[in-house]
Amino acid sequence: MQKRGLQLAFGFIFSIILIAAILFVSFYAISKFSGVKKCTEGALFYENFQERIDSAWRSEIVKDVFSERVSSGIKEVCIGELSNLEEKYRILEDYSFSGGNVFMWPPEKACEDFASHKIEHIGFENSGIKCFTVVNGRVEIPIEKGSTDALVMIRR
Repeated sequence: MQKRGLQLAFGFIFSIILIAAILFVSFYAISKFSGVKKCTEGALFYENFQERIDSAWRSEIVKDVFSERVSSGIKEVCIGELSNLEEKYRILEDYSFSGGNVFMWPPEKACEDFASHKIEHIGFENSGIKCFTVVNGRVEIPIEKGSTDALVMIRR
């Protein structure tokens, strides 16, 4: 009789350990998928922005607003050169990969590979960066190109 009680206790403990392991793996998988979502949103933002800039660059005259969804937690999208930075934005220098000119702020909330990105064919009126506030998960960036402009300008 005592032996049967010991076997029941072992089976019960094994079941609890198995349930705990399944829960751990489930939470781990969910957190990884959440990270994949953040990276996908970052990649889509940069891809769509580059497509809109390329389209404007090939056009004669453009005055438009690029509006796109960004990853949750991103408060601003900053565009420009990393010179004459305000103290608040100095950390962006650590995230400037391969000459990036578009940055997510705060960079810690972006997917590591997409905290910054190099967008071709854009120009800036002044040195430094311009930041555009994210409202309800979307950012709006005004773009312009005149008939004699070589690059698409980012306006404020």
